[in-house]
Amino acid sequence: MEHYEGMLRLAGDFSPPIRVNIDLTDDHELRIATPDLEIGEWSLDELAIRAQDDGFHLISEGEELVLTTSDDAGFAVAVGIRNAPIGLRKQMSALMRNDPRFHDDAISDL
Repeated sequence: MEHYEGMLRLAGDFSPPIRVNIDLTDDHELRIATPDLEIGEWSLDELAIRAQDDGFHLISEGEELVLTTSDDAGFAVAVGIRNAPIGLRKQMSALMRNDPRFHDDAISDL
């Protein structure tokens, strides 16, 4: 399981975002919650995630949320983002080059 802290708002809503905890489970589920309230739990297969300049746009059942995380590059790699703004792509590339989790020798050690 991977854990991130982040900020969440509705797309098109310019009120202040709320602080959330984000969990990616080993079962490919995304859970978003505050300390007091579970906001949602989705299978990554049923959730569209687009990386944009203002954050990750999560789209499910006609609702669109905008999420920023404590580690946008790590989150993007973990959820399988392939297209992203250039700044995020550079961060993702650096993470994949430097983090041993993404190297073949780390996989063979398992």
